[in-house]
Amino acid sequence: MIKYYSPGFIFINCFLILFSLILTNKLTPLAKKLGHNLKILDIPNERKIHKNPIARSGGIAIYTGFIISLVLGFIFINSSNIQVNLNDISLLFTIIPTTFLFFSIGLVDDFLNVSAVLRLALQIMISIWVWDQGIKIDNLNFLFNKIIDINLPQFLSLFLTIIWITGITNAINWLDGMNGLLGLFTLITSLGFFTISFLTFKPILLIISSLLIGVSISFLYNNMFKLKIFMGDSGSLFFGSLLSLMGICLASDFNFSSNSY
Repeated sequence: MIKYYSPGFIFINCFLILFSLILTNKLTPLAKKLGHNLKILDIPNERKIHKNPIARSGGIAIYTGFIISLVLGFIFINSSNIQVNLNDISLLFTIIPTTFLFFSIGLVDDFLNVSAVLRLALQIMISIWVWDQGIKIDNLNFLFNKIIDINLPQFLSLFLTIIWITGITNAINWLDGMNGLLGLFTLITSLGFFTISFLTFKPILLIISSLLIGVSISFLYNNMFKLKIFMGDSGSLFFGSLLSLMGICLASDFNFSSNSY
């Protein structure tokens, strides 16, 4: 049976998309100035199309705009009549610190060029903590001639969760090599997550998807069309970690054996 959101809650999500878009756009010039002051710059060379150094501090605006908007969204959802599952609330207490840690790894790397081995080791440690908090891949289901549902042993669940989070996060980080590519990928993925969150009645994940849509559009405007700023590793690792966690959370509600969500 499909549950329905109130018109007021749908309005809140539309407002949050617009709010996160405008806020991130307003924060971007400040992040750009900070990037130039701290020498977080992408220096042009023969392989790059830009002729002048461009700040790689867009992730600061993206993350700050997202978090402020998320706090506002949480205030709205508490003041509404939407029934939120306690398990969904607990997701925030895992998602927020996890994405902050990935963002921090990227920000330090933008400053100091941290070794790849150290970055990967830190990401694996964070992924183990995420698994321990309950965001995990603990079963696989397939649809062939019949439904096949496989419950994974703990060691395999941990292994696949680490591979998923670190793999998706770094794969998305590597997308950040062409203007607009990562922002457009995040926007399209967020629209997909928005749809799934709506159909599976996940208010918390719906709000997160809405905010991702807003900050993605804002970054695309400043990066793809204005070429004012790059997101740097801080932004790409934040996007990557958040999308990987959203994928696990939403996949857990998909069931081949049911026609309703």
